[in-house]
This record gives sequence, C-alpha cells and structure tokens, in this order.
Amino acid sequence: MKYAVIWDFYLEDLEKLQEKQQTIQQDQKQNPDKYPTYLRLQDGTRIAFSMIGHGKGISHMEADTEDQLRYAVQAWEPELRLKFIPIRPNRRRENSLDTIFPYTQSFQQSSEVGSDDRSTKHERR
Repeated sequence: MKYAVIWDFYLEDLEKLQEKQQTIQQDQKQNPDKYPTYLRLQDGTRIAFSMIGHGKGISHMEADTEDQLRYAVQAWEPELRLKFIPIRPNRRRENSLDTIFPYTQSFQQSSEVGSDDRSTKHERR
C-alpha cells in the first residue's frame, strides 16, 4: 500500500538524525524488506518535500506490511515523528458525489435553475 508520510523534528536533533540515517541506510542494505520504500520518479529522485529551516515535510512511501511501518517508526523515534496516511485509489461510482456529499443532488438541481437565470441576466447586459 502507498502512504503519504508527514514527518517533523526539532532542528536541534538534526545531528542525531543524520547519525540515525546512516545506521538505517546500512540496515536497509542488509535487510531491504525490513523498511518501507520511498516512491521515486523515473529518474530515481525520491518524492519528498520539506520546509527548509522548519524540520517538517512530506514523503511518499510504499509498504507491503504493517511491520515495515513499525520498523520505520521505531528506527527514527523519538527524534523524528512520522505519520503514515494511506493513499487509496479512487473507485469510480455512478453516484460517487452523492455518497461523499449527500447534499450534492440538491445542489446540482439548484445550480441548474440558477444557471438559466444567470445566462438570462448575462444576455440582458
């Protein structure tokens, strides 16, 4: 499953995080299936965005098991806090808007009436 990963840390912990990163990268080379993997662009660039100077950012990762997520959290805590948000594919449904927004049908009806009124007013100007 794919995840958006929101992360943050205190800037004073940056040196500790850099040390941890080296340890984690070595562990990932020895046990590649232990951690989630970063999603990458075709050129190999990792998909990640950070707010420079604020210790906050978002990455995109993929994990096959919940254990991979647990290992990542355990490896980085307490200096780096991670929040994994599942990214699920959209499923097309005939009335998908009605399912998500029950008021959509009444909104669509009112906007259809309003659109005729607006076009008439626009033509008069």
